[in-house]
Amino acid sequence: MTPRRSARPLSLALVALLLLPAGCGARKVDDGRRHEPMRRPPPADLERPPAPARPDAPEPSEAGAAGAEPPDQPEPLAEPPVREAAIGEALDRIRASGLRFYVLDDDPEATPDEYTGHQFASLLESKADWIAYDVTTLAEWIPTVATQTFVGGVAYEVQLPDGTRQGVAEWLRSPPSP
Repeated sequence: MTPRRSARPLSLALVALLLLPAGCGARKVDDGRRHEPMRRPPPADLERPPAPARPDAPEPSEAGAAGAEPPDQPEPLAEPPVREAAIGEALDRIRASGLRFYVLDDDPEATPDEYTGHQFASLLESKADWIAYDVTTLAEWIPTVATQTFVGGVAYEVQLPDGTRQGVAEWLRSPPSP
């Protein structure tokens, strides 16, 4: 029978690590800042006082023609480009496939990352939103988003029901199996 180890040496070591900075001459530096807890926002019906005027803000008479937007207002965001419905259909096909998707590694000895259809579709949607924002057609989307990783150009593969693997781009271009 092996002797039972006590947890006491570990807990003493943790206490020593926590107290070590205090015992080594560390001291609190007062930089004049106060750290306060977050406060709840005021109720919506409570009117806020007007913001103080900025010293570099133009006088109201300098603001320009009547009806012009104030200069400190940000420009409205542009509408996102409209993607073809075929891209959504491709993502739906991935989700509904029930297959496993793989992101290979540069090192042939390494185990590839494995994803379910839902996970892989989510990965491709995020990738499209971040780095292929302006890609709107399926013909552009497959080689840009669904073929390989952005960094390193590592291929995406899908494992077919018979156990063989195929590139995701080729699988998406092939007709769906019944």
